[in-house]
Amino acid sequence: MRLDIDFPSDRVQQLQKVLSPEIDADRIARMIAEIGAVEALDQAIGKDEPRTLLEQRHHRVKALLLKGVGMEDAEVVVSALFKIPPSSARRLIETTAARFDVELRGGMMKAAREAFEGAHFNAKKISWEVRIPSSLIRKWIQEEVLRGGEIAPKKSGRGSVWLFSQGARDYMCAVLEIDAGGSK
Repeated sequence: MRLDIDFPSDRVQQLQKVLSPEIDADRIARMIAEIGAVEALDQAIGKDEPRTLLEQRHHRVKALLLKGVGMEDAEVVVSALFKIPPSSARRLIETTAARFDVELRGGMMKAAREAFEGAHFNAKKISWEVRIPSSLIRKWIQEEVLRGGEIAPKKSGRGSVWLFSQGARDYMCAVLEIDAGGSK
């Protein structure tokens, strides 16, 4: 079924104001409309009705992530949509990811792949620099590295950039099924 919805431009502009400038408000508005329509239809037929507000939020966050809100944008989007502080948004996303691990694993793997594909070797620190903007992805990567018996990544002192040993980087490339070419 196809459904066309026209949004008043002032509403989309309002949404853009609460999101960061890099996030496409038109795209997010379309996602919200699609998710809302599916949720309303599911409710009408009695499928998967959330029993609590928190459960409903978990389902909505899962739907946003499955629709394509990137992990790096998720905290901003969830914070803006639910009118909660970024720290609460982060916890909501983390608990949603834990609850729907199987469904969301593909998105987490994609975000981690992108991070490692953009890694650079820092000869001075004898480490790989990997930019990981999402705390959720960072925690997942750290758990994977430790599970593989490798040295945990270290903060670089430059925001979302983390330092990985050669072994940890190669291990993650194997887990993520990406070419580890460029080994030092």
